[in-house]
Amino acid sequence: PMPGAADPEGISHVEGDLFVVSDESDNRLHWVRIRPGDTAARPHAVTRLPPRFGHLHNLGLEGVSWDERRGELLAVNEKWPRRVLALRGLAPDAPDQAGIGVTEWRPKGWPGLLGSDLSSLTVHDASGNLLLLSDESALVAEYSRQGRLLGVLPLAPGQHGLTREVPQAEGITLGPDDRLYIVSEPNLFYRFKRGH
Repeated sequence: PMPGAADPEGISHVEGDLFVVSDESDNRLHWVRIRPGDTAARPHAVTRLPPRFGHLHNLGLEGVSWDERRGELLAVNEKWPRRVLALRGLAPDAPDQAGIGVTEWRPKGWPGLLGSDLSSLTVHDASGNLLLLSDESALVAEYSRQGRLLGVLPLAPGQHGLTREVPQAEGITLGPDDRLYIVSEPNLFYRFKRGH
């Protein structure tokens, strides 16, 4: 259970027992503490996006990823508009502080932002590259932080060891060994590694 959140979608580890969770219902970010043995998330603080980053019902903040190296939180808006937001000035010990900076990250040139929706994202710590997950288009697109498309991982049968399409892909992360993990809402868990 996560008290205070109506429609939690994405989660990212920040430090220690502190996590941030995106809430699609009102575009808020819930900072929670989860310790070993806890049976519920413990609320820490809430960050609300500025009004100009409003959203349509059930099409708001989907995924979040804390970029420890750059000290910023990245978040994706599902669609209408599809967008990647970078939030700077957040301090884990005071995540609800005023004066945070929100900018929109955009890819450069053709083909732009791949995928008809954005389900989640993760950051490659060493390079800063963004991996964007699209459920509707069944793909992962990797971009440099400067906006250049670096590669695409199709999530279709016959590709990369998949015998069936990944149904409703909702979450993505990279492990410390650069293995890619994807979770789908019907409770399926996928692991991809380089060269396979």
